[in-house]
Amino acid sequence: MLHSDLDSALAAARERSEARLPRKRCLLVEDSRFDRRRLHALAQSAQLDLEITEATSLREARSHMAQDAFDLVLLDNFLPDGEGLVAIETFRPAHEEPVPIILLSGQSSSGMQKRAIAAGCSDYLQKDGLDGTTFREAVERALSRALEPPRPDQPDQAVKLREVLEPFANECVGELRAPLSRMLRHISLASERHPHASADFDLLSENCRELFAYLEEIRSVAQDSGAGPAERR
Repeated sequence: MLHSDLDSALAAARERSEARLPRKRCLLVEDSRFDRRRLHALAQSAQLDLEITEATSLREARSHMAQDAFDLVLLDNFLPDGEGLVAIETFRPAHEEPVPIILLSGQSSSGMQKRAIAAGCSDYLQKDGLDGTTFREAVERALSRALEPPRPDQPDQAVKLREVLEPFANECVGELRAPLSRMLRHISLASERHPHASADFDLLSENCRELFAYLEEIRSVAQDSGAGPAERR
């Protein structure tokens, strides 16, 4: 009974795995026969259901892509007829959805990884020390991202900034109006008490009135744009 339950559980796990990652067409662009065989073995050990087509050069890869559609490209960086990263745009036809690309390299370099991501690769894998788990995770990430629906366009940055600043500006207008009015009254009283300094007090009054007019302008613009009730409190 226990053996039967275990068999059922394993079968269910296999079904879930297959449902999660259905068979995909993969183009493997790699000139090394040893590395091609190794990647086949990694895909098998990681239980990746990939239909792998091989190409040993960029020219051969382009020929395959012109004839067939692929879900994933495993691209070696150093090939007999060029560098994979330099030729990466040829794997992204303008009229088609971009195919996820995982760059493969024997070169261990953080700079190489940055270049790969900047060029639009889904991932970068160093061939030395690559294991089935790491390989499977990279393939699953690349395929799952390719299936994600396109994100809506991000709102214009100016609009977002205005949404933040308008309530803040309205709040400031409300807070500054009262003390500014008190300042004008105090200046008027001080001018009466010290007539010999009336020219200086007149200049202060003029500056305060300019500031008051500026605040009123901010308030008026906010009301016209429908910024909300914050400025009407």
